[in-house]
Amino acid sequence: VRFLVKMARCKLRKIGNHPMKLKQLQQALYLGKTSSLDLYHQSVRLHQQHQDKNAIGAISPLAKNQAEQADLERKKGKSKGLLHGIPILIKDNIMYADGTPTTANSYALKDFIPKINAPIVEALLKAGVVVLGKLIYQSSLILWVMRKCHRVTDRCTDKSSTQPMK
Repeated sequence: VRFLVKMARCKLRKIGNHPMKLKQLQQALYLGKTSSLDLYHQSVRLHQQHQDKNAIGAISPLAKNQAEQADLERKKGKSKGLLHGIPILIKDNIMYADGTPTTANSYALKDFIPKINAPIVEALLKAGVVVLGKLIYQSSLILWVMRKCHRVTDRCTDKSSTQPMK
């Protein structure tokens, strides 16, 4: 969870497309300027508008209830910390027992529905995160990055390289 708190320093989208840090987003939640349920709906709307990008494999059927629960807990003055009520996406190779398949973008795993959560998912849920869904693992993106980086120790360049990785 410490890693996730460090990641929290990344900029997130504000309610009006302006960059916002996680701490500021939590403050907006605390002050009632937005809610976890609003963030859930906004995220689902964005996913529906950009389905052609094929970035999200599945929206979790548990996410809406998690957002509602986070809002109730916040109203009662019970905060679980900086990640409480924040919707996130997990990679599709991380086991999450929400009833959706964990495929790692593989046809062979299309029907694999985990019965247990990975330890990182347990830690996220304990921290009050709303697990919005699963990101599709794009192996083609990895191959593109590998082509751009001809050696592991070199920086990526804009020029494609045909040299093998050493």
